[in-house]
Amino acid sequence: MVDLFLKAKHWHLFILTFLLPMVFYIGLMGLILTNFMSSQTPDPTIIFNSYKYFIYIIVFVWVVNFAWFWSVAVGLDKKIPVTYRLKLSRFKMAFFISVLILFLFAYVIGNFFHNAGFGLNRTVGFGWGYNPAIPSILVTFVLVTGLCILYIYYIVAKTIKTAELQRKIGIGDCILELFLIYFFPIGVWFLQPKINKMHADNSDSDNRIDVL
Repeated sequence: MVDLFLKAKHWHLFILTFLLPMVFYIGLMGLILTNFMSSQTPDPTIIFNSYKYFIYIIVFVWVVNFAWFWSVAVGLDKKIPVTYRLKLSRFKMAFFISVLILFLFAYVIGNFFHNAGFGLNRTVGFGWGYNPAIPSILVTFVLVTGLCILYIYYIVAKTIKTAELQRKIGIGDCILELFLIYFFPIGVWFLQPKINKMHADNSDSDNRIDVL
């Protein structure tokens, strides 16, 4: 999987993380609006039932993004001289915490809309109960996940720059890479060709060493 993402072209990742989800999103919104406009008595449960598909889109993008984060951090780390390699234990911990919380969050939100739509369909009000602890838990999850994702961005950016320069770097050296990762649909057009080149160059070097 690591090699797959390191070899992937920028337009592959752009299609998977932006273009395809956007087309699916626009198509789904079009179907919902068409249904509402063509019906004299619009059914509000359609919106709630459709939200599960939006969750699927978001989860798909998360999977591709996090697979790319892992591939770059772990794959390019092998291209860095041992002296300058990053310690990835904290990166891996932040990675798995983020994945766990994000998928848990997606499950909770999906279940919320499913129950809400079910409750409306029975015309007895929402089928979910309010728990005052939920907002506090969600805020905590969001903060923890936000910090973990920022750290993941930083490690991925630092790995790219260290693999490129082959020397020890500071946060000031990888600000541009950090910015490009944050705006991934745009940044991938600049980052991925660089990653492709580093992966190909090092692979060629490894092959020459094996032959010798």
